[in-house]
Amino acid sequence: MQNHKSLSQPTLFTIFAMCIASGLVALIWIAFPSLSLRLNEGRAASREGFVKRSFITEDASIHSYRVFVPHNRSKDEKLPVFLFLNGFGENGQGAVRQLANNFGNQIWELKGRFPFLAVASQCSLHGSWTAESDDTRLALQSLHDAIKKYNGDPNHVYLTGPSSGGAGVFNVAGGHPELFAAIVPISATRPATSIDNLANTFEINSLPIWSFYNERDNVPGVVEFNEQMRLALVRKGCSPIVSVLDRDGHDTWNHAYRNPALYDWTLRQSLDKHKGSDRFALLANDGKMDLQSIGKGNWSVNDRDLLSFEPPSDGFTNHDRLDAPTLLWRPTSNDFDFHFDYRSDRQAPLHVILLTNLDNQPRSGYEIHIVPSNQGSGEIRTYGDQKLLASLDCIAQQVFLPMHWSHFRLTVNDRQLLLRINEWILLECELPSYPLQIGFLGNDGSQHWRGILGRERQKGGKGSEMNAIQLGDVE
Repeated sequence: MQNHKSLSQPTLFTIFAMCIASGLVALIWIAFPSLSLRLNEGRAASREGFVKRSFITEDASIHSYRVFVPHNRSKDEKLPVFLFLNGFGENGQGAVRQLANNFGNQIWELKGRFPFLAVASQCSLHGSWTAESDDTRLALQSLHDAIKKYNGDPNHVYLTGPSSGGAGVFNVAGGHPELFAAIVPISATRPATSIDNLANTFEINSLPIWSFYNERDNVPGVVEFNEQMRLALVRKGCSPIVSVLDRDGHDTWNHAYRNPALYDWTLRQSLDKHKGSDRFALLANDGKMDLQSIGKGNWSVNDRDLLSFEPPSDGFTNHDRLDAPTLLWRPTSNDFDFHFDYRSDRQAPLHVILLTNLDNQPRSGYEIHIVPSNQGSGEIRTYGDQKLLASLDCIAQQVFLPMHWSHFRLTVNDRQLLLRINEWILLECELPSYPLQIGFLGNDGSQHWRGILGRERQKGGKGSEMNAIQLGDVE
């Protein structure tokens, strides 16, 4: 299997912010050496960049498309591939305009260190990206032509596009899921394929998804569709990453395509990795959880998948916080994944707890204290006596904006713990003992969670295999 390395994480967020402010986004890739082509002896010295290619179609016509070829690539190295579907405003002919307004700009800024083939076939003026349209057929032929010509890796093909191209991502992946290792729809308008059919297809194929859209998108239906799609996926046991940006308007692509964590995430996805992966269990939805409270404050769950906590009107004391209402999941193995989205109505920190005992009192284990970067350093401490075990990554901590949705992925393998926020590594450590329960502490401020998902892995399994999941609350 071709091994595409993941990114290392030095002071990436700071570099990222500085580069955006100065317009020198290409400097980011200096901090992401694994995103650059791995230069070594014998590597070809050619520089290619954007190339126009043409081929003869089945009806004997000539079709042209654009492909970005990584600079100084090694001709014997298989390259990961993006297939880009342009938005409606870039429809036309000539194989130029499709990259002029978004993905092409970001590739050009990073051109010296962008490791992907990027294939862009232009949608015709009145065409569409439906699963079996002529434009889609030509795009897929362009993809196969580029893979053959430039030694692309069929095991690492990713599909992306903005606006109507984002709708096309859903349509095309829904019709051809076997081709893609992951999909990245941006500001997607409502696709032609129904949400139920898409969710069924993506569940069967365990297709990784990272979508982006603006919280106040001004294109009718974008926010509604993306939330409906997210909910349908989590109810099917899928775990999409959904980044909802605190922005007005329709343009999400200038943020998404400049996010180095996105490219790190895509490089970790492959067809052979996600095929056969078992599904997650939705741990809080449709009122199925028996929510109980001790101390002050109350938990509630709505008829979708939103879990909320309301603190007492007179607030918490320090003692109250440690004895706060607690929601816990009790996995039956010490090898599991736990995913969720979080936001609060003010700058409230997030407390994730990992208990090492099954008895209700006294509690023992660990507490991960996640705070906004302007409130100090986040930490993992022992529960109760608050002994410091490790600090959170200060760069990744800057991604945490409590009043907006953040996506968390926590993995425990025996005593090894890995926690990501929006795909930035927030914490990686070895615990003194493995946790038996995992969950949340109520805190000051109204807090909300959604898409709370859990799955357990059998030892030796490449994906995960669900055991009997037990949900419980501290009584």
